[in-house]
Amino acid sequence: MINNTENEADTALTVFADENIKDLLKSENLEDIQKIVQEEQPSLPVNASCFSWSKGQVVGKYEIIKKIGKGGMGVIYLARHTQLDTLRALKVLPAESTDENPVFAERFIREARIASKIRHPNVVEVMDVETDSQLNVSYIVMEYVDGGSLRQVLKKQPKLNMEQAIVTIQNIASALCAAAEYGIVHRDIKPDNIMFTKQGKVKLADLGIAKKEDEDDNLTKTNVMMGTPAYLSPEQVENPKAVDIRSDIYSLGATFYEMLTGQTPYPGKTSYDILRKIFSDPVPDPRSVNPEIPGEIASVVMKMIAKEPQKRFQTPAHVLEALAKIIPALSDTNIQLIVKSIVNIKGDTSSEYTSSNSLFTGTIYKMRKRDRRKKVFIWTGCTLLLLAITGAAGIFVTKKQAQKPVVAQQKINETTDTVPQIKETAQVELHSLNIKTMPLATLRLIAEDGQIFTYAGNNHGEFNISGLSAGTYDIEISCPDYFTYKQKHAIPSAAALVLPLKPDVKNIIVSGIAGTKLELQCPDGRERVFTIPANGVIQIEKLKKGSYFLKGTHPEYIFHEKHIVLENDLQISLNMEKLFKKFSITTLP
Repeated sequence: MINNTENEADTALTVFADENIKDLLKSENLEDIQKIVQEEQPSLPVNASCFSWSKGQVVGKYEIIKKIGKGGMGVIYLARHTQLDTLRALKVLPAESTDENPVFAERFIREARIASKIRHPNVVEVMDVETDSQLNVSYIVMEYVDGGSLRQVLKKQPKLNMEQAIVTIQNIASALCAAAEYGIVHRDIKPDNIMFTKQGKVKLADLGIAKKEDEDDNLTKTNVMMGTPAYLSPEQVENPKAVDIRSDIYSLGATFYEMLTGQTPYPGKTSYDILRKIFSDPVPDPRSVNPEIPGEIASVVMKMIAKEPQKRFQTPAHVLEALAKIIPALSDTNIQLIVKSIVNIKGDTSSEYTSSNSLFTGTIYKMRKRDRRKKVFIWTGCTLLLLAITGAAGIFVTKKQAQKPVVAQQKINETTDTVPQIKETAQVELHSLNIKTMPLATLRLIAEDGQIFTYAGNNHGEFNISGLSAGTYDIEISCPDYFTYKQKHAIPSAAALVLPLKPDVKNIIVSGIAGTKLELQCPDGRERVFTIPANGVIQIEKLKKGSYFLKGTHPEYIFHEKHIVLENDLQISLNMEKLFKKFSITTLP
């Protein structure tokens, strides 16, 4: 919702596309390219009335607190609902804008219409569209997201750790799955539009240039592309009208790349530089900037930013599936803790959430170990091939010289723990461990020497682990919506371990006026409806941890809304004010 840019490369732009735009970009003809690139979006009149709103001013049901941003479609204010005493964000379109350009009003209403269709915990909720005839303005009422944007975080700390980046991508990919169900393409995925809450949620914001795939939208002209250069897919430049969800996957991949490396895939000082590289440069490997990125994660990023749409993941669900095969599943509580660590980044070492306390530590260690082994095998193959070529050419090599590559190989093996493992395997009897638990659970084994092994579960909840030394291990099993299992077990074990997990569910006790209708919006987007009975108390049971939205309505009282972060059992009292109605009486003098 807040778009802060510091240089030309980050600036949102409108490109009036040409059929030969790719050839123009490759030609490096600056004069030609400047004819089709315009560095500014249509802007609002500077004398618009909404720019002058001050603290304490009342607009409809809302009291203005402060201005918090400005986008291409309006000014955003933080406001307080005067009746409910809740915070909201108002995106305001002054009527003067529609007088100069009627398209503004159409797009403004379209934004609200598109955004209001999606009800998902990872999408900023649009609640209403209202008009104030006295102030001559229209405005969209939105959920207020209090933790800032990813762009603001990256200004403090240029890159995130592996865990923070992956959790952010998973949440936004989940939001895109919800958008895809309605045939909606966002078209402007970037750090500015990825928001965080202080309660530990990731939110996708600003559907201002989103479009339904089946919509005959004259507002999105055939030859007009909108977006931010560093995150644009190639097809979004060439044919803006034909983009689909795969373009959003590209933009999300470019954001993923930036979170892991501290720079965008195609950095440049100008929009021209960036757009030219998008078409002319090969797909960059993030490991060339940050060698600590495991190869499996780098492969996911590179597939997301493939130049041809058919070579990318075809849906956001495919992105989630690819990540789920690589890293362990996390509980809602762990996800919230990771997001909170992002919100609390201050740009100094004291605020960094390093890999040493990452829940992915064991998995990342194993991925990096596999990468090192691949390098050893490649080096060994090249060495043997070189020796074969040398021998075939009849070059005389002394026995001492011929042994040098073998010595080098042995040193490399020692650095990757291969030699110690071979020796240990030959001397120590190894055992197996079989565990049956909940589907898709994550298993951690902590050995007596402190070494941690992490395993991602399958759909059957089965773990068949071999190659373990005898001894006592700490076993930790975690699964979303269940209590974590922690216990010591000796290996070898006489039989397979069956370790069911206890569901982690909570209850909400609501007291209020009998007959009040309760609407509970759940984290997964579902809505549950209850009615308070005659005794004025109702218990809502078996709720998962997360963020809920409760609304109470009664024909004789003013409705009451409440945002709930459910971590433990709660007792809530709905204090609803009596609704007084006006009436008039006419009688004789």
